[in-house]
Amino acid sequence: MRPILFLFVVSLFLSSCRVKPDSPDPYSVAAFVRSAPEFTKVQSAMNTNITLWVVADALFNDPENNIQSVVDSYCKLSDDRNNPSPVPIINFISDVDAARVVKWQAVSLESENLDPKFFNPVDLKMQYQVRIEQVNKKDSQSLDFFDKVILPGNSGKVIAISNGNATNGEEYEYNIWFSITHGGQTLLFRIDPKLRGNN
Repeated sequence: MRPILFLFVVSLFLSSCRVKPDSPDPYSVAAFVRSAPEFTKVQSAMNTNITLWVVADALFNDPENNIQSVVDSYCKLSDDRNNPSPVPIINFISDVDAARVVKWQAVSLESENLDPKFFNPVDLKMQYQVRIEQVNKKDSQSLDFFDKVILPGNSGKVIAISNGNATNGEEYEYNIWFSITHGGQTLLFRIDPKLRGNN
């Protein structure tokens, strides 16, 4: 075969093997993501960390601390999802993804050590210890977000894994039971925020 004819044949062969610019590469990352939307959805799921902020000395010593509205007035909640700054209990709802870790913890504040702008402790040497004792489902009509109705505390925190019901905007009403210890005396209190299924 003549050299010029040979090069022409090779050129035709290579052009027929070339992927056209508008033809998607079946092995590309984009093609994989398009073919596996559920996989990417699971990968984007997040854990949820919820923090209870309590003005512990004021609540502990308030003579009306057996009234729920009084308890609520000394508490705020925050999380690492859509509530990065502490908000009142009545306005608090925390997003939770299915099959992810949910953790509750508490921070003790003292009224004389508050920075009112940020609602954060200035002095970490608190005399009033706040502990999360348990979390339990409140509304019997709503779906269970966890495999247990009562989630017991451990070392002042509650850690649990959500189940498949934490989806589609479903809401989960629950109680946080927390204690304040001071001078050898411990008092138990309750607040009732909400969780919302996110995925």
